[in-house]
Amino acid sequence: MGIEGIPELTASGGAYAEAARFRFRPGVEVRATGGDLEGRLVLAGPRVAHSFFGGDVYAAGLFGPSHILNGMGTKQISGVTSEMAFGVERNLGPYVRWRVVEVSAAFFSGASGVQSLAVSTGIVLHFH
Repeated sequence: MGIEGIPELTASGGAYAEAARFRFRPGVEVRATGGDLEGRLVLAGPRVAHSFFGGDVYAAGLFGPSHILNGMGTKQISGVTSEMAFGVERNLGPYVRWRVVEVSAAFFSGASGVQSLAVSTGIVLHFH
């Protein structure tokens, strides 16, 4: 939660590339996030996906530099964030997928005890 019980706003974006269209596809993923007190981070790492009933299940291990503000928003703390993500995407058409669910856990090295667990959903634009 943000200040006075108002949720913090964040924006995320990313891209991934996978090997040829086989059932089991290794690849690489890049993500960026920015928001209120959350700070800024850019993560990259390996990804693997597997075709499953008209969609994909996937896992990604991401790492990168990050910058956050302390709880009062007055001091920037820098460190390294590592994140594990697992999810399911469903095909909606040749270029659109629905990320039905993604569960991710992230750990920040710049301050002790800073970690997050997130569950998300969204639309994925798919170019092949």
